[in-house]
Parts: sequence; structure tokens; C-alpha cells
Amino acid sequence: MFTRIEIGRIAGIPIYLDMMFVLVLLVLTYPYFIGGSAQAMSAGFVIIVGLLLSILLHELGHAFAGRLFRAHVSHIELTGLGGIAHFEAPCRGRYLRAR
Repeated sequence: MFTRIEIGRIAGIPIYLDMMFVLVLLVLTYPYFIGGSAQAMSAGFVIIVGLLLSILLHELGHAFAGRLFRAHVSHIELTGLGGIAHFEAPCRGRYLRAR
């Protein structure tokens, strides 16, 4: 079923966009696009790009922090509830010892 598409790769990490994310963005910005003015449409576009980039940067932060602990990131998925950085295995080793 067509639920997500790969929108690119950053540092070798595939980025997927879930269709629920697109639906949430359309619902949130619908009033801006039906307003009829160029200023409202521009504001809607800025909101879409801003939300997409902020969630993507947040998940990239998780992915790069995982790389510091030698955890391999399989992919990042932008979903209707935010984003998820998927790791192949939990972090192991000396970083998890209680102090």
C-alpha cells in the first residue's frame, strides 16, 4: 500500500515521508490556501516548510547522536504525529553502565 515515499537521503540515512504527515499539514494549512490572498498562501507555505524542516532537524539530531554511540540508524520517518529515527539495534556497551 502507498503510505510513504522516500524523499531523499542525508548522510546516508534514508528519509521517508508518511502520507499521514502530508494530511496533517494540509489540514493545518487549509485555511491559509483558501483565503485567496498571496500573503496568506505564502504564510501557509512557510508553515509547511517550517514544520517539515524543524521535525526533520530534530530527528537528524537523534540520528547523529546515535552515531556517536555507534548505533546504526536504518531510516528516519516523518509521520502524522512527528518523526521517528529508527535504529537497527539498541545502544550497547560502556555508555549504558550505571554510575
